[in-house]
Amino acid sequence: MKLSFLEIAEKNRILDDMKTYYPNFKRKHYETCSLEELRDLYQNYINSHLPFNSDSWLLVNEPDEGLIYKDGPKQQVQFVKNKIYRNLFFDKECVGLERCSDEYDDVYDRFLPMVVSMHKSKSVLLPVFELNLKSVGVKIVLRNNFYDWNVSVESEKEIVCDFKNLLTEEKCYCEGFPNNKKYGKYEDNCKCFTVCIPDDYKLFTFMWLLREYFYQN
Repeated sequence: MKLSFLEIAEKNRILDDMKTYYPNFKRKHYETCSLEELRDLYQNYINSHLPFNSDSWLLVNEPDEGLIYKDGPKQQVQFVKNKIYRNLFFDKECVGLERCSDEYDDVYDRFLPMVVSMHKSKSVLLPVFELNLKSVGVKIVLRNNFYDWNVSVESEKEIVCDFKNLLTEEKCYCEGFPNNKKYGKYEDNCKCFTVCIPDDYKLFTFMWLLREYFYQN
């Protein structure tokens, strides 16, 4: 069956991504695969080799069109990648780059959240992200299940930050979190803790407060 223009474009995006990440990739071996076969092949590879960058994960993990919450994974990837990771932390983590240069654009394109695990909510497969803030020795794991965000912060140093009453007493279920990324309350351990945050706006505020604290000097 002849592919539409959009299907051809999607197939080429998958093949281009496989060229970067798939071992011993030879394009001619996969060009005869159908779009569905190619998507399934690369999806199985990515999901069995986590952590993987969020763009590659999303490329082959888009939900069934019939699901009410089918836009959830794309919205979450775009929000965490653009509004949180790049917007708040790129210029802090990648200092010394000349704007509008090829090097800047290349580093920016590769500055992506990692998908370290997955979980399901509303019948939709969703990512569990990790943000690595190397310059300050911090890793942040987070997920959204259409109800709230659960966020684990792991720091090499104590974090003494005024979170402006954002931290609640709600239980964090941490669906999909690696077991070693589930922590207790901030007041019990200010180096490694897990919090429950109800919406995107408050998550952004929480992350902004962390940015201001980590890079204040």
